Amino acid sequence: MRAILSSAAVAAALAFPLAAADSEGRFAAGYPASLACNAVTTAGPGSETLFAIAAFSEGWFAAHAKLTPGVFDLTPWQSVEYVVAQLRAYCTARPDDRLIDALEQLTGFLQPDALREGAEPVAVSNGQQVILVHPDVLARIRERLADKGFSDNVTDDPIAGLKAYQRSIGVTESGLPDQPTLQRLFAP
Repeated sequence: MRAILSSAAVAAALAFPLAAADSEGRFAAGYPASLACNAVTTAGPGSETLFAIAAFSEGWFAAHAKLTPGVFDLTPWQSVEYVVAQLRAYCTARPDDRLIDALEQLTGFLQPDALREGAEPVAVSNGQQVILVHPDVLARIRERLADKGFSDNVTDDPIAGLKAYQRSIGVTESGLPDQPTLQRLFAP
């Protein structure tokens, strides 16, 4: 999905001329960055507008990682669906803002937890399914599970800890670091 959206973001970016900021730091924000927040909140599932928002967001975060020293990945576990949900929440609260305002706020929110270095992903498997996770994200999962009292200090098995945590919050007990689990586990 990320590859499709990233390709779409590149294609969308090529369709619009690039412009640098002017002397006051202003720049021309093309479609979809210039969309008003109400377009984000009213875009229906599967709509072209929602696809454009998702693709632009993927490109935004990839560009941010590329252009920000010390940032490898700004969204190491967050899916595009998570990002769009966060944008919708922001835009619901601030309907007069633009998508680009929401993206700037989300970037600032995500920045402290950005990955600083790349690494080979680690396979986390429950015997039936496998999810690849950056080692730093897996370390954060273990730390957060321990903070919440769901860690086995003897084996430090993230599957067992995740299953117990998932059971406590009422989501499917897969033992995998899936989106619903991580959203709750990493919630402020």
